[in-house]
Amino acid sequence: MILLLCTTFRQQVEQEIWTPDAYGFLHVTQWDILSLFSELRQRFGSYWGTTVKDIKATELLEEIYGDMRLFGLLRGPDAAGNILILPTAARYSVSYGQEPPPAREKTPARARKTTTRTATQQQTLDYME
Repeated sequence: MILLLCTTFRQQVEQEIWTPDAYGFLHVTQWDILSLFSELRQRFGSYWGTTVKDIKATELLEEIYGDMRLFGLLRGPDAAGNILILPTAARYSVSYGQEPPPAREKTPARARKTTTRTATQQQTLDYME
């Protein structure tokens, strides 16, 4: 999710929607990122585990911000919701290699497999007893 988000940041700059400052930093707000993350979640959410699917987008994004701060990709958000995206985030550009898998259907538990014995097998078993 983090790398997909970094890829989205990079695309925002390439499309000239966001403009980095003279040092390569992006000054954005948490609301700018929330809308991008919501789009990512709709598009790629089927790749993500069920624990992630059950979390609200804002809560999940807070966890992602924490990890991104640890990795040196951003700073913030501050009290006003401002975020500073560091130039290191521009190094990443990832995508999924194929379309999301279709949702699995639940299959009933397998029935117990029964075997039939031939007369020769039964005679062998009788002999061994």
